[in-house]
Amino acid sequence: MRNLIFYTMIFTLVLATSSCSQAMTQPAEETLEISLPDWPPDGCYTDHYPQLSHWYIQIAGAGFQKSFYSAQSQISVQIKKNRPLCITAKPITLLYDGSESDYFKPAGYMYPFSEDSSSNTAPTLNWEQGYLANLMQKLFKRCNTEGLSQIDTEYLICTFNWRKAQTSIEQKIHIDSEIFYNPWLIPESPVLEAVSSHSFKSSLLTPAGILSITTDQLKNSFITSDSPLLSSFIPENFCIEQKNQFTVMKNSPIIIGDGNKYALYITCKSAKNISLEHIYLPIYIEDI
Repeated sequence: MRNLIFYTMIFTLVLATSSCSQAMTQPAEETLEISLPDWPPDGCYTDHYPQLSHWYIQIAGAGFQKSFYSAQSQISVQIKKNRPLCITAKPITLLYDGSESDYFKPAGYMYPFSEDSSSNTAPTLNWEQGYLANLMQKLFKRCNTEGLSQIDTEYLICTFNWRKAQTSIEQKIHIDSEIFYNPWLIPESPVLEAVSSHSFKSSLLTPAGILSITTDQLKNSFITSDSPLLSSFIPENFCIEQKNQFTVMKNSPIIIGDGNKYALYITCKSAKNISLEHIYLPIYIEDI
């Protein structure tokens, strides 16, 4: 991580008024009750999603990472007030033969950046925050690998405006544009480097070389014509249902499948130059 320790030492000195710096003198512990997303997701293709086996939960903070499975609709997480922490929940679903798959992207939550002080209901992990929560998780891991102390790691995390970045991502997802915005197409490495070196620009959240493919272009190539194609990013399935299209990045392979058995491995060089390979959805192997 380029000049990570150097930049962190500088910002440790100037961020005495941040919420995270206040946490240094207010390390009160509390329990965060957080709801998991509905499964199957509401709104589209509800009857076509595969059965949920359980959730794969990952929690990361400065100096620690924790993972476990849960079949509950809500989990309890011990937090230190105002200390940054992120949670991801990936749905592990059942394939046609009873084996498991981790095809779908995780939902996410970033504490305290996702908090809504105006709401009286329990916070919920949501699909739109999955990309940034996963990114924060990797940044925590890299800080640990670099040997940063807990306080330096927390200051580094807090120097980035996660709330503003997430608002930007959610606006792009929900705007009615010609090409659906899928944050999981954003290359991770440049964003991680920019956040850690304090050189982040909002343009990094706009992937280049993206285009739309219609499901009609693929339907004749797909093995099961009676099952809809499902994106691994849940919000994109609204676009597929309403517009019969999904987003790809040029020269960056993606997998799109039915969630139950089959998938297409797609490489796109242009709107008219698309290569397809029929595959089975990968089987999930437990890594806890």
